[in-house]
Amino acid sequence: MKISGLTGWFVSIAALLFAGCGTKKVAPSPPTVKPLPDTMIAAPVIEPWVSPVREEMRGVWLTTIYGLDWPQRSAPTAEGLRKQREELCRILDRLKREKFNTVFFQVRHRGDVIYPSEIEPQSTIFTGAGKPDYDPLEFALKECHKRGLTFHAWLIVTPLGPDKHIRSLKGESVKSRHPEWCVRHNNLWYLNPGVPEARAYFASLVREIVEKYPVDGIHLDYMRYPEKAKIFDDAATYKQYGGNMDPAAWRRRNLSDLMADVHRAATEKTPWVQVSVATIGRLRKLADKRGGDWTAYEGVHQDPVVWAQEGSVDFLVPMLYYRDDLFYPFLEDWKAQLPDLPIIPGLATYRVVDNSQWPAQVIGEQIDSARHMGFPGVCLFREDQLRHESNGIPQIIRERFAEDVVPIPIHRKGFAAPIKAEIPRLTRRTDGKIAVSWDKAAGETAVVYYRLFLRRFDTSGRMQDRLVADRIEDNSYLLPKELTVGATRIEVRLQAINKMNVAGPVSAPSSMEIK
Repeated sequence: MKISGLTGWFVSIAALLFAGCGTKKVAPSPPTVKPLPDTMIAAPVIEPWVSPVREEMRGVWLTTIYGLDWPQRSAPTAEGLRKQREELCRILDRLKREKFNTVFFQVRHRGDVIYPSEIEPQSTIFTGAGKPDYDPLEFALKECHKRGLTFHAWLIVTPLGPDKHIRSLKGESVKSRHPEWCVRHNNLWYLNPGVPEARAYFASLVREIVEKYPVDGIHLDYMRYPEKAKIFDDAATYKQYGGNMDPAAWRRRNLSDLMADVHRAATEKTPWVQVSVATIGRLRKLADKRGGDWTAYEGVHQDPVVWAQEGSVDFLVPMLYYRDDLFYPFLEDWKAQLPDLPIIPGLATYRVVDNSQWPAQVIGEQIDSARHMGFPGVCLFREDQLRHESNGIPQIIRERFAEDVVPIPIHRKGFAAPIKAEIPRLTRRTDGKIAVSWDKAAGETAVVYYRLFLRRFDTSGRMQDRLVADRIEDNSYLLPKELTVGATRIEVRLQAINKMNVAGPVSAPSSMEIK
């Protein structure tokens, strides 16, 4: 029940007077206020400001291998490469329009990378042969940030591909240069996580990326032992490094050491970079639940609980590419085992179009369930299924992603929230458009971005709050004209966020009458 006006004031005063220790005191009666003739006494109504957005990761995996998502075809000419870049811009425009906020962008394939590297050969996927006339990683990162999309560099960790792929790299592959670090398994080559030098090698790739590009995160895929790991041929490595450990425990320790190496490489000079892993969808075997031993812990020797305990991972994206009783019990288990770590369920939109032929509604139900259970977002595999209205996925996304959200914050020791943002200024330009500008808060030493909120009042007295923009890098913003059409007055507020999306207090408002 709400208490308002003078009644609320009297109740508050009485409560303060009765509070405290010792002898009870009787509150004096409030003075009688006699109203003047033809006047009414009423407390002013002040509408409290409430942020119109909540925190939620809306992620998508965007592949750059095999022509799956981008680029869908190689381009041997300069004109073709220009169209290739335009293709990516259209993809990112759509993701922004559909209110995604996080892109896991593939930058390493099978021992080759999409950017000019001093460590590994550059992929020919963009041209068919040779290198493109632009840096695909630099371009994609810039275009994501231009749209306020968080960019996580997605790396395939252990698989190096078949012999044919190794030969195509012309002696530049890690397999050719360091065969002692590699293991052949099921006719494919893998980096051996049990070799300390191999772990250091992969960590050097991570270090190269974060020092060369302003990525928001490092995202690891296939950070595991391969399928049928029990027959992985690492007996010699175990003999050299295993000591008295159980082989399975030793393998889990190898991956945990690799995680520690990666986290150190990612954050040593760029402490804001987030580290995440796409794990197997089921964490562990559950009694009386089907699914066998194809699990993170038992099947491929991942130990996310230890990673969390050792502080080497910031969030996890388990690939829960299942439905019904293979989905919900295991989803609950992730939260039970890792209650303090952000878990972002990875959902299989591809199942709608492959031989599984799931109804699109399955994805909608899984998004709803993840929200209901308190998970801070979802990630969809993969981008291509979001384009085609015929499969039903775009409609599901529009329905579930209708409201504005912001990326989830990652809280890490030593990273304080930004201080309160300065009050923004509103200026009407000669062309009628309204510009918002502001100063960095005095005493703020960290690199910060900004969120801009708008409250508008229309002629009927209605009030509407909304997020105008997120992750603004500059100290100014031009309001789109459609935000002020039909408004009688607007208010804007500002909020600073750090590179890990942790937000500071919201500024006081600045207002303007709209003529």
